[in-house]
Amino acid sequence: MEFIFILLLIVVAIIVIFTMVNKFDVRNKGIQTEGEITQISPRTYTDAYGISHTTYYAQYQFTDENGMVYRGEKSLGSTRPSRTEGETVTVYYLPEKPERNDADF
Repeated sequence: MEFIFILLLIVVAIIVIFTMVNKFDVRNKGIQTEGEITQISPRTYTDAYGISHTTYYAQYQFTDENGMVYRGEKSLGSTRPSRTEGETVTVYYLPEKPERNDADF
């Protein structure tokens, strides 16, 4: 049982590190542009204790330097979002791979 717990911790650590490196890569090597929040949607799930939790997600879109439109999504957390649909946001993306992007909010 202890082995499974340690293995799970290692997997979670790898995922967290990969996510941080990816975000760092996009923010430091990427191009900055303006995007727009197109939708904010709540997602609710019920945990093992029967308690409901809601997390808000913002979908955004931006146009790359070649005029192609790309979309992304980012969690706004579990409190009512301070962002609104139609709001302009800063987006970072890798020019060689615009689907790798991150919005600044």
